[in-house]
Parts: sequence; C-alpha cells; structure tokens
Amino acid sequence: MFKTKTTQNDDFPYTEGLESMYLDEKVLKNLNFTDEEIDLLMNLRYFNAYEKVPMRRNEIVTKKSVTLDPFCLALYDYYYGAKMIVESNSSIKNMPDNHLAELLKLSYKMKLAKAIVRKYSQISYRKMF
Repeated sequence: MFKTKTTQNDDFPYTEGLESMYLDEKVLKNLNFTDEEIDLLMNLRYFNAYEKVPMRRNEIVTKKSVTLDPFCLALYDYYYGAKMIVESNSSIKNMPDNHLAELLKLSYKMKLAKAIVRKYSQISYRKMF
C-alpha cells in the first residue's frame, strides 16, 4: 500500500525522527477505494510508527488502548481532530456562509474516513469507533 520512498521528518517536534511514508495511488485503486476516498487518503500524512490510542465503543473512550498501524492511525487522527473542530464550531451563531460550507464538507469527510476504515479493516473499525 505504501511506496518504498520515505523521508526523514524534522519539521515538527512531535514527529521528529519518524519517517514520512507515501501511499501508492495505483494500489489504492486496486483495493477498490473510490476517487473521493483516494483523494482524502492522499492528503493525509503517514509515519512509520505504530501508536497506542484509546479504544472507543460508540465513539466513547474506554479504559483500554489499542495499537494502530500507520494507515488507521492517520484516519483516526483525522476523524477525531475534525470532530473536535465541528463540535467547537457548531454552537457559533451568525456563522459566515463560507465557514458553514467548510464545516459541512468536514462532516462529510469524517463519514468518508469512517467508511475507509470499515473497508480497510473491520477489526480496527470496531476498536476505533
């Protein structure tokens, strides 16, 4: 799924020392991902690290943790980061139209991220969401 090309990451302290990994678009097409899903996946950042994250049940954090692979980890970070943005901006009154449109796009992409994880791994999906 990932290309063999990697680059050393030193632009952000949290990811310093990790290698950035790049998806192969041809492989994604062979895995039956749609063009919208591929577009979202190609815009995420992937690192060569497995990371423990809180396990969730119905999007509620449990006391357990799960180790995710780089692919699921990028989608996990994207989904819950976007969810925080949507929730924090949902209570704003008199929101500009362009800002509202961006929030609606973000909500759609969150659903798309969940669909990608479900398609990629049912086991990871049950642990992440």
